[in-house]
Amino acid sequence: MQIDAKTVIDAQTAYRAMEIFLEAYWQRVGKPGELAMLLSDIHMSSDGQSSDPAQWFDWLNALGAAIRERR
Repeated sequence: MQIDAKTVIDAQTAYRAMEIFLEAYWQRVGKPGELAMLLSDIHMSSDGQSSDPAQWFDWLNALGAAIRERR
């Protein structure tokens, strides 16, 4: 699958992509503790829920803000 700037995905997939991106960054920069805490909080379990449910709602707010910026 080819991904580009016009690829459309749902919010849950975008959230998981953010988690994968941040985890890769965490690995590259030597696993700083502060980022480890964030990764722990945002980790999405197999049932589709984040470890800290408040993080999901913060994500939705951020996603809404990003969408509004593009309009």
